Amino acid sequence: MAAETDAAEPSRLYLAKLGEEVRKLRQRRGITLKRLAQLSGLSDRFIIDVEKGKANPSLASVISLADALQTSVTDLLPSDNPTKTRNSSTSVKQILALLKNCSDEQISRILSCLSFYLDGTKSSHICLIGMRGAGKTTVGNILARSLKVPFYELDALIVKDTGLSLREIFDLEGENYYRAVEERILERVLKKTPGVIAAGGGLVMNPTSLLRLKLHTFMVWLQASPETLIARVRAGKDQPRLSAHPDVKKQLKAILDRRTPHYAQADLIVNTSDKSVEAISKTILNAFRSSANSKATQSSN
Repeated sequence: MAAETDAAEPSRLYLAKLGEEVRKLRQRRGITLKRLAQLSGLSDRFIIDVEKGKANPSLASVISLADALQTSVTDLLPSDNPTKTRNSSTSVKQILALLKNCSDEQISRILSCLSFYLDGTKSSHICLIGMRGAGKTTVGNILARSLKVPFYELDALIVKDTGLSLREIFDLEGENYYRAVEERILERVLKKTPGVIAAGGGLVMNPTSLLRLKLHTFMVWLQASPETLIARVRAGKDQPRLSAHPDVKKQLKAILDRRTPHYAQADLIVNTSDKSVEAISKTILNAFRSSANSKATQSSN
């Protein structure tokens, strides 16, 4: 009996490690247990048992879990090698750990230095950041058509990925869930064919996401006055949270003040308040092409 117990111990440890890995990946990607069950085609109860190390999943189940968690079977299964590299986000997290106790001003300077020294790692993505109502979707579409590249609107991709509207995500799952999904979608988009990205207004508040934008995109902050932003948002659809607030301008200014140091990390700042969409797009295209030409010249020297 003792021999059987000893033989079973490695299996229990392995299944416990597998369960821990599934739980970590699920939480990192902002996926609920119920949502993982839907994506994988497995039952809620089975996934709970897997995460507790109580289930012994078949290869088919492991493949389903890996697909649902958007990872490979190799990366999902525990490794005997403690130095196994997961993905590029590891180095990003290590950098962020160094910034943990720094002030916003210090982080700003450090990110600028990192961007300068690692500028050659940037892809040809253009990323538009800024408050809701700044014109990211409209300008982004025009830029993508002009450059004949894909347009990636992160909020639309989040809705498609989760099967929930933005309102439902915030009401049912909360902002932390939204931010986790947003980070995962951004990471995925940055690996796709270079194009134009329209980011959510608060994405820059996530240090990991902001660092990725600094290192891998030509980042453009679309500025606008609070009055302009309010007018544009109220003219749009499905924006009851802002329009129902008793002091919209004060609320908006407070959010903008918190985000400004992070928006200011952009490679280009364009005020959109009194400019046509065409003029804004032309300014961005000229700056982007100038930046690309400058890099090409530096590479050839």
